[in-house]
Amino acid sequence: MKKNKILLMLAEFVNTAVPMRVIAMAVLLLGSSAAQAVLTANVLTYGATPNIATDNDASAFSTALKAVVTAGGGSLIVPAGEYHFKTRVTVDLNGKTVTIQGDGVGVSEIHCTNTTGLFWFNNAATSESQLDVYDISLTADLPGSGTALKINNSAVSSSDICSLLLEHVGIKPLSGSTNYFVRGVDGSNLKKPVFNDVFVRLQYPSVGDRDSGWPASYGQFGVYINGAESPLFSNCYSKRADWNIYLTGITGQVVVDNCITTGGDTGIYIKAKTPQSCTALISAGQVAQLNKGVMFVDTGSVHVRDLTVLCDNWCTNALPTDLRPLYSDIYAYNSFPVLVEGTDFHVGDHVSTGRTCVNLIDTNNALLVAGQGATIRRCVFNANITSMDVTHLNAQHSGIFPPQAIPVQRQDMNNVKTTLIQPDWVGVYTNTCVTSTLGVTLSQSIYNELGVD
Repeated sequence: MKKNKILLMLAEFVNTAVPMRVIAMAVLLLGSSAAQAVLTANVLTYGATPNIATDNDASAFSTALKAVVTAGGGSLIVPAGEYHFKTRVTVDLNGKTVTIQGDGVGVSEIHCTNTTGLFWFNNAATSESQLDVYDISLTADLPGSGTALKINNSAVSSSDICSLLLEHVGIKPLSGSTNYFVRGVDGSNLKKPVFNDVFVRLQYPSVGDRDSGWPASYGQFGVYINGAESPLFSNCYSKRADWNIYLTGITGQVVVDNCITTGGDTGIYIKAKTPQSCTALISAGQVAQLNKGVMFVDTGSVHVRDLTVLCDNWCTNALPTDLRPLYSDIYAYNSFPVLVEGTDFHVGDHVSTGRTCVNLIDTNNALLVAGQGATIRRCVFNANITSMDVTHLNAQHSGIFPPQAIPVQRQDMNNVKTTLIQPDWVGVYTNTCVTSTLGVTLSQSIYNELGVD
């Protein structure tokens, strides 16, 4: 049975006790979604010359990939060595299945020596294409080296395929601060894309440049997807992008399991194609950002579990106090219901003034009243330092109440700061449970505000 068929079966277990990383790895171990290769092409046969920095290997890769497509699909073998692209390779997948297979991250390495990028895969056919990439590094040799890998699958069908699979792929700069891609992966109209063990590192601007916003010439997106069904991320790492993982126009179920995003403006951004057209599960891993940790917009059934969230102390430390942005660990806009459990809201060294751990904005009041609002349980709130203002929970319902701050009482909570919850939340903190009148429940959470009376 093909991997994508079993993917559909395994998706039924997402909300069970089975760890998501086990499910993801089971999917990947079934092999590529590709049909049996029609042509296996070695890039050396087509004229690529590894380890010669002055050569342009883009033409050899282009010729080999087009030969695979013309043959009806297959694999491109990239042996160990460093290859150099002075121009971007553009290939029409034409509804075919293509696999790019290297010998390992840091072993088979493609260097971008232009400012456009490495690969752009289009699909002009009426049937959907499939692209699998394994065991390879994509390296930026210049500042602003464009997009490492771009794929546009314009065809629309109901076929159960995985239109993009990246496994054991590194996207990185040649040097830490001077060379970088603007975008790591840029995808659109994808069916069930899978990212497993993908490392993306871009570059953020200097403190002075960040004062007026994030310049477009720096790292914009670690992964950018505009239009996708049920994307899956497992064991991935994205660093120093304005948006580390940015997903918009999404349907189905988003799963981000055991991933780390750090050193950027926003860690994970998920927006449904239409309100409540997708659900989201963020499981395990760590998010450490400058502005917002995880953002949900118009999504339904948000579930965050076993996550560590903190304000990126290195980035914030570099900013003057008055320029530090207001920070939200988990930000949900018109997204419901929301379940946050087993999550550690960590202190960090330099927490932004006005930090909010769970920020619910314009959530649907009728559903909140019906008990479909937010539940927070088994969490650790260790998110404050002396003189910093931390709001555990914030809720604003547009057009229902004027902005106001309502103090929430607390009882015997081990030196917990009296927290302002805004607006229209009432309730009393106790050692066991807090329930607001609008269906927001806190149970079995631990509050540990450091150094605050």
